[in-house]
Amino acid sequence: MKSDKLKQFVSLLDGLLKEKAELEARLEEINRALGISSAPSVPGPSGKSTRRPGRPPKSAAATQPEKAPKAARKTRKRAENGASLKETVIGILKQAKSLSRQELLEAVKAGGYKFSATDPLNSLSTLIYSNRKIFNAKSGVISLA
Repeated sequence: MKSDKLKQFVSLLDGLLKEKAELEARLEEINRALGISSAPSVPGPSGKSTRRPGRPPKSAAATQPEKAPKAARKTRKRAENGASLKETVIGILKQAKSLSRQELLEAVKAGGYKFSATDPLNSLSTLIYSNRKIFNAKSGVISLA
């Protein structure tokens, strides 16, 4: 029983491979008649070559013009502070108990902390609102939790 199915499969496979080879030969004749050169191909399972989709070979990509290099991006030097922003804010809030965001920013700057960001209030707000276990921010007033 199994040998019959195997023989049937092998004969169907051979028939399909033969039909594929005939179609490829016919397609090659049509391409030659139209003056179209064959696309680069790789060997298929039958040993015959078939075209595969995807990127063109490196040789074709090498003929494309090179892109201009991107402009160098300016980088800022990170400010050197003795303590982190978090430690500085905690120290200030231990003394002042509660402050608004603007008052807290002015106190941090007055304490000698140097921001390298273009928007220091944004950096301070991110610290406050992402550390809810440490800071309470209710009705515009910041305090320690």
